[in-house]
Amino acid sequence: MPILNKHTKIVCTIGPASKSPTKIASLIASGMDVARLNFSHGTPQSHLANVRIVRTLNKKYRRHIRILQDLKGNRIRIGLLKNPVPLSRKQTVFLISASETKKQGEIPFDYAGPLKVFKKGIFIYIDDGNIRFQVLESGRDALKCAVV
Repeated sequence: MPILNKHTKIVCTIGPASKSPTKIASLIASGMDVARLNFSHGTPQSHLANVRIVRTLNKKYRRHIRILQDLKGNRIRIGLLKNPVPLSRKQTVFLISASETKKQGEIPFDYAGPLKVFKKGIFIYIDDGNIRFQVLESGRDALKCAVV
């Protein structure tokens, strides 16, 4: 039998393929310690149903399965582009706080807060993570970024 670190936890995402009481009981029998609910998907009602199932099975099997709510983070949207913006590695682009582009090489985005929170070196992902920018400088109305 393998030796497990007492601090190691098995986290299982409860979703469409694993939301039935039978499937969740099977996950518990397999060693699940934490039931993860992905709040980027589903409805409050579906999450509540999953919480109730886990709590019921906790009582039935005398377990202490934790419930983890994975909350979705900020969704920053790209604005309107007058023309397509072809991107290549190491290219410099400007993310601007505006609803649409003013000139070539600018990409508008809808972040409403101060841009100074974007420190040099951090990454910004767009297109579900398929495109990555690294912040080179942050100004009052724009972020100078390199395409990674």
